[in-house]
Amino acid sequence: MAHDVFISYSSEDKLAADALCGALEAARIRCWIAPRDVVPARSYSGEITRASITVG
Repeated sequence: MAHDVFISYSSEDKLAADALCGALEAARIRCWIAPRDVVPARSYSGEITRASITVG
């Protein structure tokens, strides 16, 4: 699934990032956000890098 937005945040901003993601998705804007969209058994950092390059 392609995403329109890649959300990157500090762990201390998780609540704000989750709220932003929820609002965007309610407006039908597809978001990629970790850890929700990290594929199990794949490198966490690799998944973030891959997602940040392929959004759009």
